[in-house]
Amino acid sequence: MRNWLGLPVRDWSQLPDDLLLLILSRTNAVEDLIVFSAVCRSWRFVAVKEFSTRRIQLPWLMLGENHGSETRGFFSFYSSKHYNVMLPNMSGRRIWGSQYGWLLVLEFNRQFFLFNPVTRVRLDLPPKPIFKGEFDHDDRQNHAASVPGFVRKAFVLRYASGSGSGSRPGSSTNHDRFLVVAVGNVSGNLAFAKPGGRNWIQIRTPFGRIESAAWCNDRLFAIMDTGNLLSCEIFDDSSSGTYEAKEFAVELDPVPAWNNSSLVESSGDLFLVVRFFSGENSKNWHKTKYFEVYKLDFEAKEWAKVQELGDRALFIDGDNYAMSLSASEVKECKGSCIYFVEKYWDKWGRYLGSNDVGIFSVVDRLIIPHFVSDAFSSCAVRPNPIWVMPSLC
Repeated sequence: MRNWLGLPVRDWSQLPDDLLLLILSRTNAVEDLIVFSAVCRSWRFVAVKEFSTRRIQLPWLMLGENHGSETRGFFSFYSSKHYNVMLPNMSGRRIWGSQYGWLLVLEFNRQFFLFNPVTRVRLDLPPKPIFKGEFDHDDRQNHAASVPGFVRKAFVLRYASGSGSGSRPGSSTNHDRFLVVAVGNVSGNLAFAKPGGRNWIQIRTPFGRIESAAWCNDRLFAIMDTGNLLSCEIFDDSSSGTYEAKEFAVELDPVPAWNNSSLVESSGDLFLVVRFFSGENSKNWHKTKYFEVYKLDFEAKEWAKVQELGDRALFIDGDNYAMSLSASEVKECKGSCIYFVEKYWDKWGRYLGSNDVGIFSVVDRLIIPHFVSDAFSSCAVRPNPIWVMPSLC
């Protein structure tokens, strides 16, 4: 093939895989792989193959939205760069992150779906969950689904029988192995569903509010605002009926600030991470002061305080979602640290227009603040910034 000047035209899609892999070897960030994969189908095939073998990198931080905009900001801790990504039809929706490449999105009509912002793949979940004792209404009356309505929190979990941490973080394959857990805003009960499932299944819980949930050792665990740890065994063939979550471990003594607690599974261990806040100067600002971390003794059914996390790094957001990564497997990741993000807010619960972002050393008990440019940190009015692991597959 020749162009209008009579010169030969190269078909870049026909470059041999070995040459494409050589080009990719000169790149570092997952963002480079994403751009590379967008050239054509053959380049994408090679990029996905390369992504599956590379050391993973730090998660992205998805920031808030400008009112009515379909563009959301993503901040890469690895490259310290900000990216604008179009997320069609997601303005005003409530969104939660995950370590598997998925965003969990709640529509105004209470329909949930999973969305990969890189591949643009969407997985629908069963029709809206209705919690006992809560009215069925359209969340448009809140003007935005980001205002807490019938669902207070939700979590994307991977369940894999007989395994600890499951598949490689950042991998969104094996869609049938994902479990979405929703927490009712009024009843406090739980409901779960799987992609492709027919309905949501209710989990009865004792009276109180659920603050966080995690999947560990073939069980669903949830921590209540009372500090009690609940457990529920869920079977693979679950398609109907009602489950009941029962108390597995009692609260700590003394009881910490349970409304700032997160559960996280890490290599078969279950950790409880409690965040403590402090006021700043005379402005009544509340920001992260420090964390306490506890590990569950499954036999004694008791929590034990830990002073270090070894190779583990934890990532906590303002919705109490937490993920665990191995620092040795993640570029530029610090072990025995907690990467955190939260909004600045005052003692009256009002958002102050910026983000509290930093890295807490569990060993040294020091915080390294991480500056996030005002150009995009101040745009969020309602949503909390969230962690999401970018995935090409």
